[in-house]
Amino acid sequence: MGIFRYLIVLCLALTGCDVNTSQAQEKTVKQIAQTPTVNGVAGPVTLSTTPHFNAVHFGSHSHLNVLVKLQASEAKEKKRPPLDLAVVIDTSGSMRGDKLRDSKRAALELIETLRTEDRVTLIAYASNVNRLSHRLLVDNEGKETLRTLIMGLRSTGSTALGPALFDAFSALQTAESTMNLRHVILMSDGLANVGEKRPSVIGARAAAAFRAGISVSTMGVGLNYNEDLMTQVADQGGGRYHFIKDSAQIAGILGEELNGLVGTVARNVVLRFAGSDGVMLSKAFGYPVERLGAESKVRIGFMGSKQVREIMLRVALDPRTFNGIKSGSVSLGRVAVEYVDVAADSETKKIQAGIKVDVASNAAASKKTENQDVAIRMGELEAANQMKIAARDAESGNFKGARGSIQQAIDSLSVQYKQNRSPRLKKQLGELKEAMVDVGSAAASPSARRSYTKKYKAKAYKQSKR
Repeated sequence: MGIFRYLIVLCLALTGCDVNTSQAQEKTVKQIAQTPTVNGVAGPVTLSTTPHFNAVHFGSHSHLNVLVKLQASEAKEKKRPPLDLAVVIDTSGSMRGDKLRDSKRAALELIETLRTEDRVTLIAYASNVNRLSHRLLVDNEGKETLRTLIMGLRSTGSTALGPALFDAFSALQTAESTMNLRHVILMSDGLANVGEKRPSVIGARAAAAFRAGISVSTMGVGLNYNEDLMTQVADQGGGRYHFIKDSAQIAGILGEELNGLVGTVARNVVLRFAGSDGVMLSKAFGYPVERLGAESKVRIGFMGSKQVREIMLRVALDPRTFNGIKSGSVSLGRVAVEYVDVAADSETKKIQAGIKVDVASNAAASKKTENQDVAIRMGELEAANQMKIAARDAESGNFKGARGSIQQAIDSLSVQYKQNRSPRLKKQLGELKEAMVDVGSAAASPSARRSYTKKYKAKAYKQSKR
């Protein structure tokens, strides 16, 4: 805006034209709203950053939301790297019957889809941890061995979830080549009650494994497992969490997980944010944030062919730094994304994009520069958070609170939907109304309450990871 003021002064001096500065500035602010986002491109992943408002009135804003969009290209025909897969199956007593039978069937179907150069570590756990195979090559002989091991699984005992997961990490850390895709799939239907049980410690081990190039996804089967532990492990391990109410769904979810893995174009994806003076990252919606001195780090995980990731960052703005700025443009920092390019012999690549906004004269002028795609995504995230709160209320028996949280989300999203008829907002509204209807049935029994809790926590989790 500095150059703009200069032109105003020049215009007045040369022609005597009568120009209202605030009106002209408002016009310029409207034009700013059309400014394209900053992009970085390298390899199969593109990066763009879009602030909620292209012009900010720092006297009114203590924070700003920034949408970071990652777009993966279509996987090339080049052969993917070998897959080092650890399948960790709960064989505790509660898995007896359909759950274990369906888990075994799913595991058998899984190995049939693997290639001869892939390797499988099969771990069964109950009161003890049994590593049944260690990076077994999936050739004809290996497949036959795995079939025999899987069919021999029996359910008994308690749930040594933590030790089993740690053993899987240990097994994959011995891989000869870090170019392989190394991934853990953890299944459980119960609470960790043998060995390490603390979610914070188990999550920290998953984060350490991710730094070493190993990702982990979790599958909660039934209604009695700890979904907060399972989501934390997946978050910290750069993978995904799946809620499987009916064990017959295991094969489909496992197949979906494998399809995502074999279509991977970028792995070990990490986002780093470095703020300018007076700017710091306060939150990454749906993702854990790790502070690294002046930088913040967000683990994204892996990206499949043509996949889009939308990560919403919230940056805090120190008023002592910005309140004196009345015009011009301001750099709020930069986003850097590092990843391993699977198709380029696992070469590490880095892309960057800056975050820059103009200075608005007042809050109303800033509002006119709102980016609707950011507003829509924020609407989804806020609704997902209310859904999660409602699920927790229902879990504690506070069904009135659950209804209140859902109604608050419906009211807020309905207003936004009237302003922007986005199909995404319409879908989210539908899920919220379904959640409201289901609250009534959640009060029927402890089992119904657990079902409601897990279902809507999982929906909220999935929406936050879009």
